[in-house]
Amino acid sequence: MNAISPSTTLDDLQRINWAEANLPIDWRSALGERGLLIVIMHGTWCHACLDQIAWLQRKHAWLNEQGVGVLAVAMDNSWQVEAFTRTLAAPLPFSLIADEGAALGRALGLYDEVRRFTRSATLVIDREGQVRFAQVDDHTPLEQALLTRVIEQMLLR
Repeated sequence: MNAISPSTTLDDLQRINWAEANLPIDWRSALGERGLLIVIMHGTWCHACLDQIAWLQRKHAWLNEQGVGVLAVAMDNSWQVEAFTRTLAAPLPFSLIADEGAALGRALGLYDEVRRFTRSATLVIDREGQVRFAQVDDHTPLEQALLTRVIEQMLLR
């Protein structure tokens, strides 16, 4: 499955094989040593999304020790990402790339053409390109705890 409808569900996201899909990003280079990657799609202007980024910054050392990579994809153009990174007190410990023209949002079916907006998402991808976990539009501490538990369970396999 390469692209899906704008009314994407979690099941739709989990059926996409990133290795087979024609996605506009190099996700493999961000894979961790254990072959897992957290991809977070967010807006640099979204307070809840920024809380998720801050949480990932705090968890990054642990994730790195566990062999889990992190890739942040901003629902912004590159000039917006550059402006955002200049405001940070310290550089992010993981890559932050711009989703120019919402290319990835469209490829994943997360872009709403009517509202001209990409829904935020957090995904865990394995080295084969399978989506092992997906959250959409949710960045609460409860969801962060769920993501941590899911990663811990995957690492035990």
